[in-house]
Amino acid sequence: MLDHIIPEVAGGLGVWENLCVTCHSCNEFKGAQMDTADPLTGVRVALFHPRRQRWREHCRWSADGGTLVGLTPVGRATIVAL
Repeated sequence: MLDHIIPEVAGGLGVWENLCVTCHSCNEFKGAQMDTADPLTGVRVALFHPRRQRWREHCRWSADGGTLVGLTPVGRATIVAL
């Protein structure tokens, strides 16, 4: 499924640079969100931007591979949002 990185309701366009592949569940949870609070600090941060940021710098899988772990405010906030 294709998702708008910047939601259409926030002025995001349906152009390649603003689209990414996502699962249905993540797309539904994200909705029109562009930011949310980092659960560790409470500070609002932008969600992970798949065209501008590297996933492994913000998240990793737990040792057992069953849980996604946020390494940065962006990673933690994105996990909470999705």
